[in-house]
Amino acid sequence: MEQLEPLSIKSAAGNKKTLAIMVDFDGTACAYDVGNLLFARFSQSGWSKVVHSWERGEIDSRECLIEESKLARATREDLSDFVSQFKPAPGFAAFANSCRETGTPLLVVSDGFDFYIHRIFSRHKLDWIEIRANRLIFTGKDTFVPEFPFYNFGCGICGNCKFYHFTELTKIAQKIIFIGDGHSDRYSAPLANTIYARRNKSLVKHLKAMGLPFVPYDDFHEIRDQIFGGQRLIMVGT
Repeated sequence: MEQLEPLSIKSAAGNKKTLAIMVDFDGTACAYDVGNLLFARFSQSGWSKVVHSWERGEIDSRECLIEESKLARATREDLSDFVSQFKPAPGFAAFANSCRETGTPLLVVSDGFDFYIHRIFSRHKLDWIEIRANRLIFTGKDTFVPEFPFYNFGCGICGNCKFYHFTELTKIAQKIIFIGDGHSDRYSAPLANTIYARRNKSLVKHLKAMGLPFVPYDDFHEIRDQIFGGQRLIMVGT
């Protein structure tokens, strides 16, 4: 099994923080599902069938990304140009900087690719944020394959196990807040002390079905005001 670097956000003294925050990327830290849009733009016919197979639970997300990548044709420049149109979700930069200013560990975890996350964050001066994601490796001028450095740390359902990253965060913080929106968040979100779920997205439906309380949100301005501004949390399902 591959040896991974420990979380660099761990406090130097080794003492547990009071709070840490774990955030999904596609549809959350970025309002758009960049990975999905990337494959929609650069894949050949048959791409949607792969995605539907994943949504129905017939294949896991690792197999989905492998098959999607086989159908895609794009150079590094093509992907970089495509990604340049996206930016962090409304309020996310201010939220992230509040985490930094207060010393609150922030970890962005995605079952998508580090390629576009790093580029989007770098363009908006957020490249200091720690990221855990799958890797995109170019094998030719316009071909690429996914790599899954965290796959073997999970149960095999997801390419990048958010459950694993959540348990790593519990080693450095007493309480964890999870912020997400979709399908890949359903295993780690229920473990959190507080769950923020983006309104009208699939995570909300999943949490309601499980009878779990959560805080619905529209943007990170709301979340920042509640966590760092003392604004009252209004939870659903309590």
